[in-house]
Order: sequence, then structure tokens, then C-alpha cells
Amino acid sequence: MKNVDGWVVGTYFGEKVFRNAPPDTLYKRNQYEYFAHADDDAFFKKIYLHLFS
Repeated sequence: MKNVDGWVVGTYFGEKVFRNAPPDTLYKRNQYEYFAHADDDAFFKKIYLHLFS
């Protein structure tokens, strides 16, 4: 999008896309958000690991 007029990096139709939190902010994600795009096998192996160790 280098040569597009009016294009600003980090915006979507003029609205900021990214968060403005400080760089040392820790975002706590739950296991469902962390494995949202993973396959089910990887998710269940990680979730039930404590049962087998």
C-alpha cells in the first residue's frame, strides 16, 4: 500500500487499529483466546497436560 493516496499505517478508514497501551503492559489471555486458531489436538494436549504428569 506504499503508493496509495491517503493510506496511513495502523489505521482502518482513519480509525486507529492498535492499542495505545504502554509497551510493558501484560495482556492476560485465557486458554481459549491463546489457542483460537490452533487445531483441537494442540489445545487439548496443553489443557489436559496436568492430568498426565
